[in-house]
Amino acid sequence: MPQEILLRLGVDYDMLGRKRVEGIVQNLKKKYAKGITEDRRKKRKTDLSRERQVSKLHAEIEYLRQENEFLKKIVSASKEVKR
Repeated sequence: MPQEILLRLGVDYDMLGRKRVEGIVQNLKKKYAKGITEDRRKKRKTDLSRERQVSKLHAEIEYLRQENEFLKKIVSASKEVKR
C-alpha cells in the first residue's frame, strides 16, 4: 500500500493528500508499463546544457583572443612611447 511505503520513508500521508498519493501511484504504473527508462526530459536537458557549454566556451575563446590582441597593442604602444 502506498500509505505504508510513504510512512516507511517518513512522509506524512495526510500532509500529501489522497489525490497526490494516487498521482504518485499512477505515475509509477505508467513508468513501469513503459519499462523503466531514462526520462526523456532529463536527457534533453543534458544535451542542451552540453550545447550551451560548448557555446559558452567558444565565446570565451573569442573574448580571450580579442583581449590578447588588445594587450599586444598596449605593449607595442608602450614600447613606441619609450623610443
